[in-house]
Order: sequence, then C-alpha cells, then structure tokens
Amino acid sequence: MKANWAFRLSAATALAMAIAAPGNSRSLTGGQTVDMDGLAARLRPFLSHSGKGVKIYYPAACSIVDGFEFLNFPPIALRQEGDGRDGIRGIRKMLPPGAIIEEGPKVISIKLGEVPQSIRGARIKSLKLSSMEQYDDALAVLAIKRYVDANYSAKIKYKLPTEDISVFPSAAMEGRHLPSELDDMTADGALDQVASTFRSIVFFGACEDRRLFSMTSRWGGR
Repeated sequence: MKANWAFRLSAATALAMAIAAPGNSRSLTGGQTVDMDGLAARLRPFLSHSGKGVKIYYPAACSIVDGFEFLNFPPIALRQEGDGRDGIRGIRKMLPPGAIIEEGPKVISIKLGEVPQSIRGARIKSLKLSSMEQYDDALAVLAIKRYVDANYSAKIKYKLPTEDISVFPSAAMEGRHLPSELDDMTADGALDQVASTFRSIVFFGACEDRRLFSMTSRWGGR
C-alpha cells in the first residue's frame, strides 16, 4: 500500500532526505535507494563478521493510511556496496556521508538523524519479560516500546503510532536470550541489550510533526 508522503519536513528529516538524493552521493546502483529492509540486508554481513549488534537512529516522516499512523523510514542512497570483512570502515564507505557511525564494545551505532533524548533516556525501572520475549528480538523490542509508551508518553510528549502490529515469534526457546527482567536502564540501553544479545539490527525513529516514535528489530538470530 503506498503511503502518503505529504508532510512538514523537520530539519532532521530534510537532512536525511537530502543525503538520500542521488546527486549527493555516488551510488553503485545508479541512484537506487534502499528502505529499512534493504538497509538491514546490506548491514547483515557486517554483523556476521563483527559478532556485534547495530542500532540505527532515523528521522521519520509520518503518514496516515486507512486510519493507521505510520512512521516512514527515509530512503537511503548507498555510496557503494559494503564488504562485511571491512568492519566499521566498510559501513562508513557504504552509508551516506552525513551518517554518524560509532563502534562500541557490543553495538555499532548509526545515526541517520536525531531521536529526542527524552525518548532515548526514558528510564525502565522494571520490565518483566515473558519467556517468548526473552528469546525473540522483535517481541522484546515490542515490550520495550510499549513500556516507554505506557509510562512516559504523557511526560515526553511522544507516543506510539496507532498501527496494526502483528509480530510472530520466530525463535526457538533456546540459545541466545535476554534475562527475565530488564531493570534500571534507559530505553537506549535496553535496545542496546537486544541488539547485542541477538546480533540484530534495531531501528529507533521519531516523527517530529505528529510526535510519534517507533522501535523495531530486524534479523535477530536469523
């Protein structure tokens, strides 16, 4: 279903879309851009070689389709195809020049735009995870963002979109997993723990004009 792209550009969103314009970066695919899944697929080899997770901050554009709100991931034009063996240097060569990339002990952080600190720093005092949430990155991220929304939306003035969420467990109840409880950490820290545990790619976005935020995970353990 095609989303309505009519929106008021925030400064961060305008920057991200300018970065994605073919004229601003040398793309080996003739200016072809990638969406969230396309970017995740191209980052996956780096995770396999580094053994680390990835967290991506992005500025989203909001749209409403059939009464549901959506945060649209900005199109990203890659400068060149990456080689997972090149590590963070290969990621820097692949992504637009405006991307800020930092490598931590367990997580590679990629900033394509700003996510408000009020959301990133939301404190998780105690979040008990079900056994399925412990073993599945997508379900764990769903639990984290619902906790932030339920406990902080009134304070931080950002909320989850009204959307049709369907998450299907994809991991067996064995192998890599989170503890039964996440406590005394920020939302940022909780997402880092998901990314590093499952070696997944966690996306963390915010839409300024409708004050919405979203978190999602790709490729964890798969």
